[in-house]
Amino acid sequence: MIETALMVEALLINTNSGGDIIEKKFNTGGEVISFTVITRTDGKSVSKVIRPDGQGGIFKTASANISQGSMQRVAMPFVKFGQFIRSLSNNQAIAHGVPINHGGDDYQKFSFGVMGQEDPPKKLSRSKKFLGYPTDTHCLCMFDHDPKPGQQYLAPEELIKIICGIVPDFDNCPTWSTPSTSAYIYDLEGNALSGEGAGFHLYFPFNNPALLPTFVDTLFKRLWLAGHGYVFVSKGGALLERTNFDTAVFSPERLDFVSGAICENCKQRLPEPVFRIGKKEFLYENK
Repeated sequence: MIETALMVEALLINTNSGGDIIEKKFNTGGEVISFTVITRTDGKSVSKVIRPDGQGGIFKTASANISQGSMQRVAMPFVKFGQFIRSLSNNQAIAHGVPINHGGDDYQKFSFGVMGQEDPPKKLSRSKKFLGYPTDTHCLCMFDHDPKPGQQYLAPEELIKIICGIVPDFDNCPTWSTPSTSAYIYDLEGNALSGEGAGFHLYFPFNNPALLPTFVDTLFKRLWLAGHGYVFVSKGGALLERTNFDTAVFSPERLDFVSGAICENCKQRLPEPVFRIGKKEFLYENK
């Protein structure tokens, strides 16, 4: 369980007499979103471990395997999300979906196992069988801008401008942007090892999860037609179609690591997340 004043504040959203969430529709980010905080409880971190590579850059080690922990559904106005993610610890990650097929909002103690060998609520798989997008609030979505070597880095406002060129109504949408976990790393003398070019996450509320796959697929194809696509060659030699954001993150069970890096012989100076006010509610209607 997360015991922070911010968590308590986030859960105190308006409800009617039956306890259902009343969805606020403000143009300032008042749309209510729901997602899940996953806390690793075996004493280990889920954040990337970063250290200098000795050549003016960084070396990253992932430690994202969560074998046991707890899950808690969180609901809050979108405008509070940026402040909330800075309250997370390095043993916590978020999933953009919420717990399902259990009868409750939380899994207080669980272990992750292999699909087909689940025994809920104690043994789960990190899959769409146990995490799905909410149906009573907006869902939380994210454009993950992670430019590959040789690809142009875009600032958040530049990515928004490109997306609005494809989907003009997206200009109505409030957003939060925050640098990637491996950004803004400095050595102990204060020299920059990684800056904003490491990428960022651009979060936004989405009104209809059922239309999300169509939205992402249509946007991806239209970005390609507009000249924003490229082919990335994987380490195994596969040719992968890519654009300005990673489409794989649009899935409710995927983990989102936002708590910052664990630094060895270096330090991180993450700036605060940046909020962009929308003009009115963004309602995607499969146009």
